[in-house]
Amino acid sequence: MKELPQYEREALERMEIPELVLIIVRQQEWGQGIFEEIDRLKAVTNKSSKDSSKPPSSDLLKRSEKAAEKVEDEIEVEAKKKAGGQEGHRGKTRKGFNRVDRFEVIKPEGCPNCGAESWTEIGVRIRQTARLVAQPIEIVEYEQQQCQCNHCATIVWGELPKEVIGEQDLEASLQGMLVWLGNYGHMSYEKQQEWLKEMG
Repeated sequence: MKELPQYEREALERMEIPELVLIIVRQQEWGQGIFEEIDRLKAVTNKSSKDSSKPPSSDLLKRSEKAAEKVEDEIEVEAKKKAGGQEGHRGKTRKGFNRVDRFEVIKPEGCPNCGAESWTEIGVRIRQTARLVAQPIEIVEYEQQQCQCNHCATIVWGELPKEVIGEQDLEASLQGMLVWLGNYGHMSYEKQQEWLKEMG
């Protein structure tokens, strides 16, 4: 589209009204042509391989530009959020365990307001925590009793639990742990002995 000539203010002031009207009409036509050209270019750039004869590869640029805008918007939204869990969001990390080995009831030690120690329970909150106890390895001494049947006089020894293997000092689950540490943890016998001492 041909650009309109530019007029100085002094030149416009010297012109007659019909000349000024003609210039205004030409500028309006020129401006209308500019808007139509903008609309045409928008229609061309918004077309994809689905609604035109353009190849699918031409869609990649648009997708990447939209993805970049989306990422920028998400970053801006994340920046406005406070750290930690958001209001109304349910936590997913604490799901509890499949067993409870020990129950412990925790009551307030004293009222922070008046110092009294007399309470009426009005609610409860559960919190499960996995702990490493002081001595996870327990030394058990079995006293096998030898008894005689009062009916037929048969002498019988008390039977050891299945986990106790023959004359060995370590029961089955602890032996299994040491096998795991040796094979999968690549822990030497010396390190396993140190680990046993640390565990009690």
